[in-house]
Amino acid sequence: MIPVKPKHIPLSLHHRSVLKILLAATLWGLSGTAAQVLFHDTHLSTLWVLAVRTEFGGGLLLLYLITTKGSNELLKIVRQPRALIGVVLYGVAALGGVQLTYFLAIAHGNAVSATLLQYGSPVILFTWSLISIKFRMSRRNLLEASATLLLVLIGILAVLTNGSFSALAIPIPGVVWGLISAVVAALYMKAPTRLLKDYDSAYIVAIGLTSAGVVLSPFWFLSVPAHTPTLSMIGLLAFIVIAGTSISFSLFINSLKNLPPFEASVISCAEPVAAGAANVLFLGFPLHLATVVGGALTMTSVVFMSSRQNQQRLEPD
Repeated sequence: MIPVKPKHIPLSLHHRSVLKILLAATLWGLSGTAAQVLFHDTHLSTLWVLAVRTEFGGGLLLLYLITTKGSNELLKIVRQPRALIGVVLYGVAALGGVQLTYFLAIAHGNAVSATLLQYGSPVILFTWSLISIKFRMSRRNLLEASATLLLVLIGILAVLTNGSFSALAIPIPGVVWGLISAVVAALYMKAPTRLLKDYDSAYIVAIGLTSAGVVLSPFWFLSVPAHTPTLSMIGLLAFIVIAGTSISFSLFINSLKNLPPFEASVISCAEPVAAGAANVLFLGFPLHLATVVGGALTMTSVVFMSSRQNQQRLEPD
């Protein structure tokens, strides 16, 4: 009897993009937990960590790309002043801005409130989508998108608060920076769509992060750590720089070639689920029923939205 080989079913571009965002969101969640350890246990300055993250994350990615792909794409961007200015502005305002405002929201409030407020970005992108298509979305699709977004936000709320709203008592500056972070996050997802049509997404991320790192470089000297770095500190910083910055941002920006920003923003809501799981597994946080239900609700909603969007692409007009 001749064994029958299982058929290899290739993933569509849509599904591969969804997986890239889920992986990026997971890496962001894990790097957030690593940053929490650095801030709480080693008392490193948030701005110093941010300067290290952007400059090394962008620089290492740029070096890797030049080594593996050559410098043609880099020169293509550099030789066109308009494109170079666009990439630099995107890096400083969006890639650097989304991280800076998030850290400031934590500094003036707490990580729970900052993450929750930042995930108002899908609401902003949803509203923008409605306006940009002049409300031509069918009633069924509008109800599905609205219900999915609501379920995702409820799931995130459950994950971040463990079912207790007492964690959301935050000062006004924390609320303000959190809302600004949501706006910048929406900009970060929406802005690069034109650049992605003409240039390699990895080079956009590399040049953008490096530009943000150059702007933040004064904090290398203004916020120097007061003590000698330990091996664990260096390991956590390396994880934040490589996995939580270079790899994750490259995966996310690349996925925007095949996914609309709103769908990408909803799928990236897996980040707090990953952060919550990391807190339980690595930091010994207690596992609450609300966290499990919220994580399941968020991921189920994300899978539903992804499958519906893909189905609509396959259906003829």
